[in-house]
Amino acid sequence: MLSQRQDFIHYQPRRVVLNFPRKASSPWFSHYQSRSGSFERPDRHSTRQKQGAAAKIVEGDRIWIVSQIYSPWGALPPGIDACVDVESVSRRRGGGFHFIAAPSSRWFPLMDARGLLGALRTVNSVGETKYLWADTRRPVGFSLQSMRQLDSAEALEVWERRLELLPLDFISYRIADGTQQAFEKVYQLLKLGNKVFWDRWCLPRRLAERRECVNDKALDAQLMSHLQMASVVWGIESPLYADVESYAHKEFTAARELGTYKRVCARRVASLQLE
Repeated sequence: MLSQRQDFIHYQPRRVVLNFPRKASSPWFSHYQSRSGSFERPDRHSTRQKQGAAAKIVEGDRIWIVSQIYSPWGALPPGIDACVDVESVSRRRGGGFHFIAAPSSRWFPLMDARGLLGALRTVNSVGETKYLWADTRRPVGFSLQSMRQLDSAEALEVWERRLELLPLDFISYRIADGTQQAFEKVYQLLKLGNKVFWDRWCLPRRLAERRECVNDKALDAQLMSHLQMASVVWGIESPLYADVESYAHKEFTAARELGTYKRVCARRVASLQLE
């Protein structure tokens, strides 16, 4: 007889890095292996936790990943970053676990999930249920410093079905001089309840901060796929956005051809120096 699936939830902060470390040995990216992997779905989730909820996870369970983007200009609302359908579990060198993701695992676009997170309940080792985010005056990360088991994932499943029906807003910009304005536009769209593709959230972490530093067909395909699905492409027209050699110009051209392009006049800011 098959055991009933369990659902777990875990928090990971995300950040807007202005001075990107180019070295491949950087610990920020050392977790990921293939340059072309993880674009369409997560390939794994790992934790250093050796006991508690993490130790209960088995094949067939699900892990919902909560994240929140922090930047020099403030923080975006927390959102549901991904769902990992666990295909297998292995021990992590140094302690903890690797949860290998099944093909049904998925990334989610950026959307304000504060109301959803406030309604979720978790269950502890003795069967007591508590609200996941009991004190919403504090960042959600304080409530999810360790992995927790959900009492029910029904609200998350309803949220995911609703998410699939919403139109998508795509943010097109130059990292070098348009990142702050992109952040501000994303914040504005999230306040309106929109669903947003912004590469700082919607790409694997190892690439989210170096979109203009790599040349990879898988990356190109992923970006263009979401741009083509978008109902609106917001072009952050910073001074460097019009550079015909940039990837942003390719996005601009494609969106104009699709009839989905809308310009955002960006004020002039200092260019970012990528290290």
